[in-house]
Amino acid sequence: MITLRLGMHHKSAEESKKLLDQIGRYPNSCDEVWVSSLYGFPPLEKHADMAAALAETAKLFREKGIKVSLQISNTIGHGDCHKALDFSGLMFEGSPVQNIVGPDGNSSPYCFCYYDPFFLTYMYQSTKLYAAILPDGVWIDDDLRAENHLPVRLGCYCDACIKRFNTTYHTQFSRQELIHETNFGDAVWRGRYIELIRNGLGGLVEVITRAVTEVSKDSYMAWQGGKFVNHSGRDFSFWTEPMKRISGKPPKCRPGGGFYCDKNPAEMFVKALYINMTNTFLPEYVTDSRAEIENTPDVAFGKTTEGTCLEGTLDLAYGCSGLTFATLMTPYEPVDFHGKMLKRFSEYAGYWRRLAAHHVGTTVGGGCLYQSEDAYMRKLRDGEEKFDWAWISAFGENFLRTGLPIGYDDKNAAFFLLSKDAALNMSDAEIERLLPLPVLTDGEALEILIERGFGKRFGAAVKKLEADCRERFVNEEINGDRVGMSWKLSYWAGGVQRPPYVILDRDGGTVSIGEYFVHLTGEAMGCANALIHTYDAAKKRLSRWAVFGFSLWDEIISSSKRRQIIRAADQISGGTIPAILETAEQVAVIPRVDASGKTVSVTLLNGSLERTEQLELTVRNPSGEAFSLAGADIDARGLAFQKRGTDYLLTLPAMTAWTVYTVFIA
Repeated sequence: MITLRLGMHHKSAEESKKLLDQIGRYPNSCDEVWVSSLYGFPPLEKHADMAAALAETAKLFREKGIKVSLQISNTIGHGDCHKALDFSGLMFEGSPVQNIVGPDGNSSPYCFCYYDPFFLTYMYQSTKLYAAILPDGVWIDDDLRAENHLPVRLGCYCDACIKRFNTTYHTQFSRQELIHETNFGDAVWRGRYIELIRNGLGGLVEVITRAVTEVSKDSYMAWQGGKFVNHSGRDFSFWTEPMKRISGKPPKCRPGGGFYCDKNPAEMFVKALYINMTNTFLPEYVTDSRAEIENTPDVAFGKTTEGTCLEGTLDLAYGCSGLTFATLMTPYEPVDFHGKMLKRFSEYAGYWRRLAAHHVGTTVGGGCLYQSEDAYMRKLRDGEEKFDWAWISAFGENFLRTGLPIGYDDKNAAFFLLSKDAALNMSDAEIERLLPLPVLTDGEALEILIERGFGKRFGAAVKKLEADCRERFVNEEINGDRVGMSWKLSYWAGGVQRPPYVILDRDGGTVSIGEYFVHLTGEAMGCANALIHTYDAAKKRLSRWAVFGFSLWDEIISSSKRRQIIRAADQISGGTIPAILETAEQVAVIPRVDASGKTVSVTLLNGSLERTEQLELTVRNPSGEAFSLAGADIDARGLAFQKRGTDYLLTLPAMTAWTVYTVFIA
């Protein structure tokens, strides 16, 4: 559950004993540690010396009942940020090693081509030296990827890789010609080059996995990384399959990326969503996903202890099964500073274990942030540059503090959220698959789908509105007691000022939930937001979509606007959103549902600087009627509820600023 990544200084027995003393003071604060191979690419003799030192370190921790795993600190290489390290094991006069090369022909002098035989031999030999410590698991660091090997952004496109491609497909492309074809030519060439990249990365994984299993057959294999680009294809099978096949065990994953300090704590929401998205790309046999929590550098004026614990809790709520902490990697603080953090881990441990155990086999309930499966193969549009297809545009964090439950899990989703970027990038087949589903979207996205030739599949059209208007909430059930109130996004609210769209009824079935009016004269200017129908090719009605021509993606909104968005999403879902926070507070709501769609928990995180009022939470389709509340500092059994039809209304305690707790259901 709780894994600590050690620093290079912990090869010292004295430093390790100091840490073990702190761990011993705080029960359950550490279950496993990772010792790390040397950064850089020094001669094998240095790796052998380091492995011998780590064996002694491992012995100390195992004697205290703590598991010991190994992190391989670099594979392809992290980039020029490591240029001061020792690379003489690969870089020397006359070395045959091939550096990784970008599309422009420039190379990264501190990173290496994943196909290069000299490099692969070095990785095999160095890995075997470290495997001799018989680690419980081996975690490959996140530089095993086809991007971000600065100064090379994407690779590898070295001469040998281009020749390899030409030999495989009986072509004679130059690098420039191949780059042009993979970006602007027939899609087959892009697919084939992505396959070349995947095979190369997979080959490197095979080499490392074989080196481990030949020495330590009981070790599991694991990968550290995230889903940020599509340059190596959509899924992760290039590393999961060879790890599983060669080791004979299901691999593990450490998703993450960024958020090194909590000066802006809201960034943990962005990271949690990226982690959740990464988890959705894992095959079903990867059941152990341990979130990356990095406090880099781990110092007193960096990320706070409570911010560290909040981040971990949020990641568990979004589907991780354990937590890995990079909070000990530098010797910049005395060991008792780290003891304070271990003390808090100990206090959170019972809550964290309960979250992980309760969430096995569950997914995020509520709205699914729609991501195109086919975007990496899409045709580039006029004005786009080469490799624009490779980048993933994550979105949705604006909804979290408004209380709309969202994530990237598509199983048992109550509704789907469709952004402008997704509408641009999805294939026609994906549009067809989305039409029968309940979708929350905006005028820009609907305009794109209409322009792509799907206009007849919607019971409404849209047009941009040029006038400076407000919205008035019309007399519909969705608006409740807020009928007649108005809303206008303030210029001072910041963020992207998206153009407003008028929703135009085309089939007589469009239901307006808001109308525009000129705020000075009161002149009506058309429908602002509406529920519309979608149709199949035979004009049979398929589903309801909620289309917001005005202010869907903004988090600085009124309580009335918040209510309108949540209720519209709930109506198109048929009243199946698992949990709705009735109180207008800046609290993230993260429900988990089991395979049958029953709600098993709801985690709430106050993402504001204010203490909330008591919270009223509606829970739908619970897995039972035994409700309890838990957090690091709270444990309340037998929560009372009021039953309203099939809904359950719970009254929950007020939350102080930036705190978290979970309603468990059994």
